Amino acid sequence: GEGFPNDLEQLKNFLIKNELVSDIGNNEIELTEKAMIIVQRYYMEYDYNREILDFMYNLDNKEESES
Repeated sequence: GEGFPNDLEQLKNFLIKNELVSDIGNNEIELTEKAMIIVQRYYMEYDYNREILDFMYNLDNKEESES
């Protein structure tokens, strides 16, 4: 196997250094617990923010239809 192209190699090293992935050998990496927590938090915040935006959007539309 050739391994990773150079820029991917740099990305891989960055992720390993920040404990977001672990090198499991054989040119494979896997997400760490830390990475999964970050992803979960991101999606929970995204869902939460989207609900707030939907709510505000619906309020705006109600006011327009009543006027």
